[in-house]
Order: sequence, then structure tokens, then C-alpha cells
Amino acid sequence: MSLLCRICLEYCDDCAYLFTESNGVTFAEIIQFCANIQISEDDDLPSQVCLTCCEDAEAAYIFVKKCRQSEHTLQAQKLLSNPIVSADISTPHIKGTAEARTEELLVELVSDASHTESTTQHMPDNDDIYADEYLDEMEIENFSQDSADLQSFDEDRALTWLENRSECDSSYFCCYSDCILTFHTKRVLKDHISIQHPPRDEQKQKIPHAHHNCDNCDQTFSSEKELGTHELLLQLKKSMLNPASRGRPKAYPCLFNSEDKKCCDCYASFPTIESLLEHTMQRHSIRKTVKDPTRTVRCVLCFKLFRSKSSLYAHQNAPYKPRNYTCNECGASFLTPSRLSAHETAHSTERKFKCTECEASFKNEQNLNTHALLHREKKEVCSTCGLRFHRKSNLRMHQRVHSDAYYTACPHCDKKCKNQSQLKEHLKVHTKEKTLACRYCAKRFMYTSDRKRHEMIHTGKYPFTCGCSKKFSRNRLYMRHKAKCTAEQE
Repeated sequence: MSLLCRICLEYCDDCAYLFTESNGVTFAEIIQFCANIQISEDDDLPSQVCLTCCEDAEAAYIFVKKCRQSEHTLQAQKLLSNPIVSADISTPHIKGTAEARTEELLVELVSDASHTESTTQHMPDNDDIYADEYLDEMEIENFSQDSADLQSFDEDRALTWLENRSECDSSYFCCYSDCILTFHTKRVLKDHISIQHPPRDEQKQKIPHAHHNCDNCDQTFSSEKELGTHELLLQLKKSMLNPASRGRPKAYPCLFNSEDKKCCDCYASFPTIESLLEHTMQRHSIRKTVKDPTRTVRCVLCFKLFRSKSSLYAHQNAPYKPRNYTCNECGASFLTPSRLSAHETAHSTERKFKCTECEASFKNEQNLNTHALLHREKKEVCSTCGLRFHRKSNLRMHQRVHSDAYYTACPHCDKKCKNQSQLKEHLKVHTKEKTLACRYCAKRFMYTSDRKRHEMIHTGKYPFTCGCSKKFSRNRLYMRHKAKCTAEQE
């Protein structure tokens, strides 16, 4: 049964009880010693700690203890070399090691100080403070200033340091595809694998001629190809798992522990990571040629570019976030209620959003705002051809025409496209689907342009009219007729 770790708030199967003694001290006492957090057995909070946090706590305990011991030793050595102090102390009787001499010296200092008027208050028995009590005033002021400087350390730099440290600390990822745990040492990783991922009976047999080893987990493979697949999964984990989210519980799965492996670009589902990688290489690897100086972070799965790592992580997690808001009309599901509300207007016939510049009306505010741009000046200009646009996004999409890079490819043929709209139109060649129905009869069409020309038969509105009153839907036919008509009149 999975239990919630008190420290990292992750659910895990292997946990230790906070109040179990290890080497004469409990983990609750270690946490109080290092973090100054009091934990009691009856506080109705999680009382378990995972193996990773146990290792972190032990390392922190040893480090803090070492720091305090070294500080005590250094301060004591400083006191020994102080002529004012040494004048009041008789030292011939002190024998033994330097550590013993230091302890006796500190006791004598406290004893002498207890007779002075300046120390009439009772001193604590904790010898951690002895050295600090006998620093001169200038040293105390300097120490206080240093503490203030540390407290005012820039928060952004601290966060960056913590994130970089988390990447370095948890350097051993579990190589099993459905496990997302990380470890500080290879020994703990191997212990985890032996307990949580024991080899099956057929795997226990020694692989003959197994010369290919994983440097991370020491697992052996019979071929370089098998090792390559194994290491590719490890590289995916290192690049896709967000180190800053370590210790935060997730209410939804990710690529590695989800039953369905989803493409973060087209949301196609696959049973294994290997089949997903095969899909992304076939469909999306064409984006590798795309370069954008403003978007330097690339997704290792679909090769899309992003401005920051936070945007990348949001993109990679999006397919697995629960869509709990479902449309009653068509069954489409959405992440938020606002997106559902915006979608539901598509099923309504009411057009209550009206343009103040013309008589056009729309089902939702978003479509109205898009239309309103038509009444404004096109401020975005293409530096290559001079074409103007209302939006920067439209300009960026247009600029793809002038580049040699392609962004998507057809899964059925060798056709390459600059954007998803081009691909969507091209796919109709293969599917033969006629999704566009005429608004006046039962005829259906694959392309919007074909439906538009057909509907001119019903409306009688043609874009090209000859002087002889003949009308045409295509400019090519109109020009051919006009030349013939002019020749006959002459």
C-alpha cells in the first residue's frame, strides 16, 4: 500500500516510520535538529518518510553536525590564542587530547564568567553556545551583519540554485519505464530496483555474451540496440521530468506511469514508449530543422520550440491532465469550465455578440474580437514581402512561407506542410471525407472553396460578371470568356 511521505508529499510503497530509532536517533529528531521543526506522534499528520528523504535527512544530519563540531573547535582554538583569556586561566593541569583540553577550557571559562556581574542570568547547559558567548563585541557585530546579508540573498538566485542543485543531487533515475523515482547514489537505486522491480524468472538467467551495460543501473543487454533503447528511455526521463516539481504531489499521471503513452503534439495514444517514439520520429521529426532565436527550448518528443522550460513542462503534461468538464451535446471534454462554456456556444443558434462597426453578429465574444480586427489598421508587416497583418501570430505563421523549414508531414505520403491547416486540407485527399454540407441542398464537399462556389448557384451572387450579363465563379473562366466576347464584338 502506498503511503504519503511527510517530507516530499509523494506516495511511495517503501517508507520508514518517523519515530523508529536509527543509530540511536529517530528521523523526527533529525528533522528537528536540522530544520527546527517539531514533529509529534499525535499531530494527525503523515508519520512516514520515504527512502529518498531518509537518505537526505541522514546526509543533512551528518553535515550539520560536522559544521557545528568544526565551529566549536575553531572557536576554542581562537580562545586558546587570546592573551586576555589565557592570563586568567591556569593550564598546567590540562592533559589529554586537544579535544579534551578544549572542553576543559570552555568549562573553566563558563565557571569564571559565572562570578562576574555581567553574567548574573542563568546560562543554558547547551555547550553549543559557549564559544559564541565569549566573542568580543566587534566579532558579534560582524557575525550579525553576515547573517543579515545571507537573509537578504536574492530570491531568484536562490531558486535557481535550488533547481540546479536538485538536478545534480538526484542524478540516478530509475530505468524502468513506469517508475519516476530518482536517487542520490547508485547503491540506493540498485536496492530500489531489487525490491520494486525484481527480475522475472526468465530474466534471472545470465545473458550470454552480455557486453553492453547501462552506466546508470548496471543492467546488462545482449545487443547494442537493446542498450540504446534502454538508454533512450533514461534520457527522456532526465529531460522531461521537471526537477523543480520534486516533492510536489501530482493528481494526474505522466508519460512514464500512464497506461496510454500520448504524443504531446497531436495527442495520439500508443501502448508503449517505443511505439510513441516511432510515431514522433515519423510525424514530427521534420521540425528538427526549425530554428527560432526567441524559442530556444525544444521538446525531445515532438521537437516543438518554446521560450522557457516551464512552458515546455506544461506542454508535455497537457495530454495527461484530467478533462472533467464534458459537453452534454457532443461529449467533448475540457480542462476548465470556461473552455467548456466557450465551446457550448458552437451548439447554439443565437448570435448575441454584434459588431459596432457593421451588422455582423457572432455566437461568442472571441469570434467578435477576431472580426473586430478587420476594422483596424494592419500594423504587423512582413519584412520579406511587405504583406501586412492584424496580429503578430498571423505574421509569424505567414513568415513560414519564406523559410525552408517544414513543420509537419503527412502520415500517408511524402507531402510536407508549413502548418497544421495545410496538413488538414491535404489529408482530405487520402480520407475522401466530405465534411462540409451545402446550406441550401443535400450536397457535401471536401473543401470550403468548392462549397462556396456551389452555393453561388443558389444565391446568384457571383464575383465576376461580363458586360453580356454572363456570371462566373472563377476568374480564369471569366477572363477566357471576356477575351472571346470582346473578339466577337469587334
